[in-house]
Amino acid sequence: ATSLGLNIAGAVTKPIDLEEFERHLQRHYFVNVSREAWGRNVTEADLARAIGNGELLVHYQPIISLHDGRVTGLEALARWDHPAYGLIGPREFIPLAEDTGLITTLTYRIMEQAAAEMVSLRAGNRLLPVAVNLSARMLDDLELPDRIDSILSASGFAHDRLTLEITESAAMDNPSRSMEILVRLCLKDIRLSIDDFGSGHSSLIHLYRLPYSEIKIDHSFVREVLSREEAVVIVRSIVNLAGNLGLRAVAEGVEDEETLRHLLTLGCELAQGFLFCEPLNADDLEAWLQSCERGYVDNLFDARMDRDPPTELRLG
Repeated sequence: ATSLGLNIAGAVTKPIDLEEFERHLQRHYFVNVSREAWGRNVTEADLARAIGNGELLVHYQPIISLHDGRVTGLEALARWDHPAYGLIGPREFIPLAEDTGLITTLTYRIMEQAAAEMVSLRAGNRLLPVAVNLSARMLDDLELPDRIDSILSASGFAHDRLTLEITESAAMDNPSRSMEILVRLCLKDIRLSIDDFGSGHSSLIHLYRLPYSEIKIDHSFVREVLSREEAVVIVRSIVNLAGNLGLRAVAEGVEDEETLRHLLTLGCELAQGFLFCEPLNADDLEAWLQSCERGYVDNLFDARMDRDPPTELRLG
């Protein structure tokens, strides 16, 4: 399955327990619907209506510093609160949005909501940066920087608190046009992250020429650092490359403490995944942040103390 590039959600043993199977689906695909609803088919008209009716929601997954357990930012993830099927995840509607051209409207709507909700969180003395995924389709639109600038200005959300996550292949579709747009975004103090690094058309020239401030290590490598030496070498190399270029490196898809410990030995300083927190809506996120003393996550030092015991324990 790995050699064929399949996304492995988990493993179950025979005879298969249906409840365990459902848990795998809900954890990895964020699909919380009844069994009768599996196999539904949503249309372009359904999605357009959802965008117009405000059915799209934003959930946030924290990005954690492995140095001290501090919450350093959030990734904004789209969810669809379907009137019949309940909350469904992006794998079921983002490809449709890409194919139909609705992805631009959808992305701006997610960005508007995320900016507004982050300003509300700021009222609680939390100045958390937020990252939003940017479609390859949008990197051909010269009006993109000004449109994002207008969204941020209207909401009062600081430009330097927004990071746009862009896949390697997206920026390679039209490199010269992408360069112009990405540089204009940087001039507006918006940060750029290269998403799923290592899974696409990885190129050092591409990384060198485009103005990124962050590399996100693809979850396929992170999940295999315990089982494949090749994954260990790749993750270590990406972490070192990022450090030498002055970029942040974020490990995606961290799900267990053993993987966390291994990432620490590889020098990784930032991570996100279910080990720390599942994606949460704004209200649940606020409650989760309040449960952590000053935004510190209390399950990190057990892993870190093997390598570098902290001088001050600042966890909730």
